[in-house]
Amino acid sequence: MKLKKVLALVLALALVCTAFAACGSEPANNGSSAPANSSGAASTPADSSAAEPSTGAVSYPGTPGDDEITINFGQEEKLNTLTMTYSHCFSLLKHIMVNLVQLDENDNVIPGVATEWTVSEDGLNYSFKLRNDMKWTNGEPVTANDFTYAWERLLAPETGGNYAYFAYIFKNGQKYNKGECTADELGFKAVSDYELEVTLESPTPYALFTFAFGSLAPVNQKFYEEVGADNYMTEAQYFNTNGAFNLTEWVHDDHITLEKNADFVDADKVSLNKINCKMIKDSAAALAAFQAGELDVATLNAQGREVIEAEGYPMLHYSDGGEFHLLFNNENPVLKNANIRKALSLAFDREAFIAAIAKGSNEPATSFTTGVNGVNGNPFRDDVAAEYGTLFEKNAKPEEAKAAWEQGLKELNMTSEEAAKQISINTGDSDDAVTQGAFMQEQFRTNLGIEIDVHSMATKAQSDARDNGDYAIDFTAWGPDYNDPMTFLDMWVTGGGNNSVKYSNPDYDALIAEAGSTADLQKRQENFLKCEKMIADECPIAPVYWRMRDYVVSEKINDGFWRTTFTDYNFTYTTLK
Repeated sequence: MKLKKVLALVLALALVCTAFAACGSEPANNGSSAPANSSGAASTPADSSAAEPSTGAVSYPGTPGDDEITINFGQEEKLNTLTMTYSHCFSLLKHIMVNLVQLDENDNVIPGVATEWTVSEDGLNYSFKLRNDMKWTNGEPVTANDFTYAWERLLAPETGGNYAYFAYIFKNGQKYNKGECTADELGFKAVSDYELEVTLESPTPYALFTFAFGSLAPVNQKFYEEVGADNYMTEAQYFNTNGAFNLTEWVHDDHITLEKNADFVDADKVSLNKINCKMIKDSAAALAAFQAGELDVATLNAQGREVIEAEGYPMLHYSDGGEFHLLFNNENPVLKNANIRKALSLAFDREAFIAAIAKGSNEPATSFTTGVNGVNGNPFRDDVAAEYGTLFEKNAKPEEAKAAWEQGLKELNMTSEEAAKQISINTGDSDDAVTQGAFMQEQFRTNLGIEIDVHSMATKAQSDARDNGDYAIDFTAWGPDYNDPMTFLDMWVTGGGNNSVKYSNPDYDALIAEAGSTADLQKRQENFLKCEKMIADECPIAPVYWRMRDYVVSEKINDGFWRTTFTDYNFTYTTLK
């Protein structure tokens, strides 16, 4: 896969919202598209505080209204399921659209429009039975054709879908996207109005998870063709949805209003009548709005966390799967050397970076992949730790760093000064980004004895430089698109679309290729573990930290909400006190 979401330097944005595991072929059908257990939040307290503020602590009762909440949608982006890219948009989508399957508060696959499914023994063929009582807001029934039409539109080159590659899991999906076959050769078909058959290109353990992704949401053909591709999902009147809420108002760059869909098939399970979505881009402004009773949820940056801690108000946190790292340009005349890259990784202190810069509940990254599960359903990063221990040190190792640096210099036939002159760090121009660069500069000076430059630049310029290979070191991040290690590890295959470090190792490529084609889950796990070890040994990148998101909710919110790695936020089944 390619072109996954890059979370490049989003530390300056605080949205309520920032932004798939092999499951059994026939999960129990609970007869509902609501979560099997929607009574509590997936998030956990950031400390030992009780759910209620302690005696004498600040109280935040929340916004007015007994049957509505107000959240921060953050920066406006497009909401067309066929072309959208940002995770906070995909989360809003979960309130208005129901996919073939859904994710519950633990990121487990549960029924959506599909009530049950079977999978062939070779893992290539899926048969879905759909519920026959779901309607679009234009009155049309939701049928199997709504999925086949949506997926063909997603793959059509003229649509320009950034996530068209998600549909490459279907047989001939990539070929169709490249204009190399016709639509009738695609690996999906509507057997009847309420039966859908899917054939995959190759066995894909995370396929069910993929069907829950927003880009694979259904599209009603009649409505789409009536309003036209250019208008679809660009204004409130151009939305046709099948979910718990209708999008009834969109004042661009200001707010979006969601109102309960009385015709939703599980409307009796939805308590809220309205979700107000403000667009506040500044984190300090969002916290101030929460404190003023204008928001019921606020995500906290480091400064916001300090404010809330001082006030004694309880915080929640969750992992959004974000992994932040240094990119080393492997084509740089100095950084092409693995010992030089390893020296730089050993020369900075990850725990000190969190304490001084990232703060909050963030954790030092002792390996690369995070936020996804391995073959046994355990967090893959735990599997890596069990296999190898700590691959990247939490604390700086100056002596080991200097030894690796000296070895690299010998291999390059360079002096330390000559090498340092060809190394610099690109950062963004936000306060956070500048501080991050200064931290690394000081760590390399103190622990490695070298002076390097920091180049601060606008985000667009930094992104262009990274894409063009016009950098030495760059600080960026990555987030998972589905619950499988492949969503991280296939980044570094030779010539990969996201391999901006230009790392190339035929052995690594072979491991990823085999993992992508085998139906042997244990073999996939073994290959992924070997890839993690190669990353640590050759250091094409240096992981820095795994991000945890801290946030607060008002006292009016009871339960039934969740924020997880693959769902920035879901308030569909929220109840109020």
